[in-house]
Amino acid sequence: MTPRFNLHTHTNYVDGKNTAEEMIRAAIAKGFTSLGFSEHAYTSFDPVYSLSRENVGKYYAEIRALAQKYKGTIDIYLGLEMDGMDPQPTDGLDYFIASMHWVHVNDRYYAVDARPDVLRACIDEGFGGDVSQLLRAFYTSVANMAVSLKPDILGHFDLICKLNEGNRFFDETAPFYQSLAIEALDTAIDTGAIIEVNTGGMARGYRKFPYPAPFLLRHLLERKAPITLTSDAHTVETIDFAFDRVAAMLREMGFKQLMALGGTGFVPVPL
Repeated sequence: MTPRFNLHTHTNYVDGKNTAEEMIRAAIAKGFTSLGFSEHAYTSFDPVYSLSRENVGKYYAEIRALAQKYKGTIDIYLGLEMDGMDPQPTDGLDYFIASMHWVHVNDRYYAVDARPDVLRACIDEGFGGDVSQLLRAFYTSVANMAVSLKPDILGHFDLICKLNEGNRFFDETAPFYQSLAIEALDTAIDTGAIIEVNTGGMARGYRKFPYPAPFLLRHLLERKAPITLTSDAHTVETIDFAFDRVAAMLREMGFKQLMALGGTGFVPVPL
């Protein structure tokens, strides 16, 4: 049976649809043993999709209070999803996820996962129409983030593919692209970070496969890199989206275990 836990969970503090307690109740109903909250950390240049400075303390306090309220029923962990472009303090957290949502070029931030027109503008305005330069900039930033932040978990490694279904902007099968992504992934693996297998793009109808793509998952297996399965949930309905299906895929590939957070840190659990 697929382990029932999730360390990538959002709430209505930012862009989630449900309260933290509603997410906990949904997790309990689905037989979860633990749930980790990873709200979007304060990001100075992104006030819409990140915790406000005023709400950081409220978020910490609420998750800690809920952990006590549900103690003995489900283990609750306090985390943040940190954007690689604007890291924040991690004091007081149980863990944190580092993710790259942006490309910074010509003094402008472009969200790679926002809308197709934003990604097109990034390619045209930021890189003179050369998508290969965008890809190089994105994966260089991901690799540098992993080295500098040394996160517990590296989030949605190939998020640059979110809006690229059907190779709309670039060819994901091209040797150039795959070698670039694998080089960055190797750098991340060498930091010891856990790589999340994230079903969020599937839940939102953007992708047929989780992040990272299958060729990257096979590389993770070859490197014996630690992985964890997350849903990047923004609603109670998606808290375990496609977990059984993706877990079956991982087992078929040859993966034997996932990393779960426990009272003494991260530990492997059978897949």
